[in-house]
Amino acid sequence: MFPADAVVRFVCTECAMTRDYRSDRLTVFYDAASGVIENVRCV
Repeated sequence: MFPADAVVRFVCTECAMTRDYRSDRLTVFYDAASGVIENVRCV
């Protein structure tokens, strides 16, 4: 799926998250009800 050293976080689209920017981190946004991935960004 992802390399072992990858910096990835999973956040539901309705959940709170920190606003810190990390260019090396991939953020995967998913719908809380369906579990479907809606967006993927480096934030």
